[in-house]
Amino acid sequence: RRPNTCEVSRARALAFEMEAANAKCAKIKQVYENCFRDWYAEQFMKGDVRPACQDEFEEYRECVILAMKERGTDKLVSKDDMPQKQ
Repeated sequence: RRPNTCEVSRARALAFEMEAANAKCAKIKQVYENCFRDWYAEQFMKGDVRPACQDEFEEYRECVILAMKERGTDKLVSKDDMPQKQ
């Protein structure tokens, strides 16, 4: 099934808004990504599957949501599209 024009337009708009939010939240995103990369390499790959980096993820998630609300574009995203609290 090929996506229809509305689905493609919505996906492009969402991608644009996520880019804008990521620009605003870049430092927080980097902290989360570093934590995740370290956890993955040092724990997960050695069999320790206990979750980590929840605080960093939550801070990044909240930053993205706030950035989208400030731009008035949070309505583009349904709850199903947003990462959920871990």
